Amino acid sequence: MNEGQIQLVETDFTDLENVEKPEMVYKYRSWGKGEPNSDNVLLKNELYLAPPSGFLDEFDCKIPVRYDLLSDEEVLKWGEPIVRRVHSRWNDEAIKREVKYLSANLPFKDPIKMKAFEEEEWKSYDQKAGVLSLCTNPLNADMWQMYGDNNQGICYGYEPNSLIRSCRFGGGGSVIYGKELPIIHPFMSPTLMGSIRVYCKLDKWRFEEEYRIREFNESLVNRSNRVRAYSDDILKEVTLGSKFSNESIPDIINILKQKGSLAILYKCKLINGSLIRIEIKY
Repeated sequence: MNEGQIQLVETDFTDLENVEKPEMVYKYRSWGKGEPNSDNVLLKNELYLAPPSGFLDEFDCKIPVRYDLLSDEEVLKWGEPIVRRVHSRWNDEAIKREVKYLSANLPFKDPIKMKAFEEEEWKSYDQKAGVLSLCTNPLNADMWQMYGDNNQGICYGYEPNSLIRSCRFGGGGSVIYGKELPIIHPFMSPTLMGSIRVYCKLDKWRFEEEYRIREFNESLVNRSNRVRAYSDDILKEVTLGSKFSNESIPDIINILKQKGSLAILYKCKLINGSLIRIEIKY
């Protein structure tokens, strides 16, 4: 996957109706296993913005900036705007002198120093990045297996615009899958760099049919700020897995009734190797 193949649109959600999004997005979770980030989706209307370090994909959000690709001349070109921002009152001669000094001491060509630099940069990024991974298909057998507790869990459905407004999310988009991960060049804009990191994954994960909502700010260093709550009316669908305990269905119905929820309740059923949804009236 090269830069020309990447079709990313920066979205800040300030004009939701004109932003292309799926009609519905879904979150697969377990139920009744004592996992707060799973149970609280229904119990407390909470969604958790996960740090990238918790992802199954070892390359997810870990695409490095390839400073090693810079020539000596490009290092000077890359560094000058940074020095000018830091020393806004310096004249051109002082700026150029400082750029040359700093460029000569950068670790870009030293593999050992670069490894340490990338590890520190990743640690900082992981602390400040939050990702809500969603799916566009409530009948994805692989997702039920991996994230829906082997079909014993619940899949929650939301209309994106309402969800985004209710949780005050900032940006999002569909994941782009490819045979290889793209290169992030230092001359790319910070917006493009961040988007490539979050929205580009290898083909082996294409089955996830993923739509992501992302946040990046200092506040996420505090874990409590990673939890976003939505109002009762935002949940549109609740789909129980094909192996969800029938004895627990009344509990789910009771929770929905107490919320005054209008969400449609379904239960999956496996017929001839394919999943279908059957509505449960309540």
